[in-house]
Amino acid sequence: MGKPTRYIVWASGDEVQTWWTVENEIKNQPSLSLALAGATGVSAGSAHTVPRLLLPDDVDGWCTTKLIDVKLIGEGKVGENECYRIEGKHPRVSRPRTLWIGREDYILRRIDEQKDIQDFRSETTTTYEPVINAEVTDEMLKFDPPEAK
Repeated sequence: MGKPTRYIVWASGDEVQTWWTVENEIKNQPSLSLALAGATGVSAGSAHTVPRLLLPDDVDGWCTTKLIDVKLIGEGKVGENECYRIEGKHPRVSRPRTLWIGREDYILRRIDEQKDIQDFRSETTTTYEPVINAEVTDEMLKFDPPEAK
């Protein structure tokens, strides 16, 4: 495995900035949607999923709530959390996506996706570790990328 990278997207009012380990440069962005679009490519889509759910007025694009052919396919656990496993498809993509939703809190805990590309198949699992009702301080919200130019 290679060296881990970070991609930070930060917004406060109309000010939006990004920083990425690879470029090590702070960039001003015209909007939160465009800033997240850059991170979305790097993250195989995961950088867009939760911000789109939480900030529907600020983040454009396709939303997980628009899955079609949705069905309950079972239950399972993510860590200590009992979850419903819900399968659906993107309207323009035939492959299924499985959402793991907490049975008690209805919070997204995991997404499983599969892709068939010519002569190979990839499987991606994104696991979320949400924190509920945690204190968020001003210090935590500062844009302070490491070693930025």
